[in-house]
Amino acid sequence: MRVIDNYLPSEVADKIEANLINDWFPWFYTSQVVKPYNVSCFTHILLDERNKKSDYADEILLPIVSNINGKKMLRAKANCYTKTENYIHYPYHLDREDDDFKVAIYYVNTNNGYTEIKDKGKVESVKNRLLLMNGDEEHRCTNQTDKELRVNININYKWGYMKDLKLIPPSDPRVQSAIAPFSDDMLKEHNFKDRKELTDSMFATMKKYGGIGLTCNQVGLPYNMFVLGDHIGLENGLKMACFNPMIISTGVEEVAMKEGCLTFPFVFLTITRPRKCVVKYEDENGDLKEGSLDGMFSRIFQHEYDHVMGKNFTEYASKLKLDRAYKKAEKEMDRAQKLRAKTQSK
Repeated sequence: MRVIDNYLPSEVADKIEANLINDWFPWFYTSQVVKPYNVSCFTHILLDERNKKSDYADEILLPIVSNINGKKMLRAKANCYTKTENYIHYPYHLDREDDDFKVAIYYVNTNNGYTEIKDKGKVESVKNRLLLMNGDEEHRCTNQTDKELRVNININYKWGYMKDLKLIPPSDPRVQSAIAPFSDDMLKEHNFKDRKELTDSMFATMKKYGGIGLTCNQVGLPYNMFVLGDHIGLENGLKMACFNPMIISTGVEEVAMKEGCLTFPFVFLTITRPRKCVVKYEDENGDLKEGSLDGMFSRIFQHEYDHVMGKNFTEYASKLKLDRAYKKAEKEMDRAQKLRAKTQSK
């Protein structure tokens, strides 16, 4: 059993809470939440046997699972318990009949309910806390007597391995420097087995922070590589891992669009870029790829390629526009912190 507090960036945790605790989220009454016992609560299935079952799965689930060392997600569901005068103790149980799996429970809001692992004790419901345990550990939960709702997300998964990467600040020289060409023998410097392991870790980190593109130097790695996509709203979830990327040519037509960047949280700038570009790169298998990109994928590729070259999107804005964006970002960050404090005090 392992408990991780402050598991997600605070703004991501706030967003998950807002998405689940409101007047419109579709909860479904479940009369036997722990079979075969007649104990009930409200549930919402997000994923079952790797198949997405909810339109909310990406926004709610991806930030949580992206940093879990799971090689296969088996099931994920959100649970909602209502307030009663006295505690309701649900029976001890195992989530699945087989024991070759792991359990993760993410606590969406703070309340006086808890999870109890048999012979190991209680884990209180604290917002942005993650509980990890083996699938063969019997556990039970309670509802709550203080807050109107207690919400958590239960995830069953097969064990795997994923490196924990973290964003570094924009003042770090590694973000500001161009990256030398990549070769496979460089991977051992940071204990990556192969390109695929690096790719998996990069996608996991990108999703953890809620991005649609991420370059290695943004997480302090000296590799000429970035990932992009893997979002249901972009080309039906298409994902690209690009080693030694190059932009061969760009189209004449230009489009102005707002961009954000994981390195600069809450900063959004209107950037003008070519709508189309022809690119070349090596994929995670080492195969050379070449093709034409249009729309959002073209824009993301250009944005990430700037990082490879030691540039970032703030260099395209005037000092006046950049100052305004920074001030607005400070206000948004302050608003998010106040909302978090207000939510935790309820």
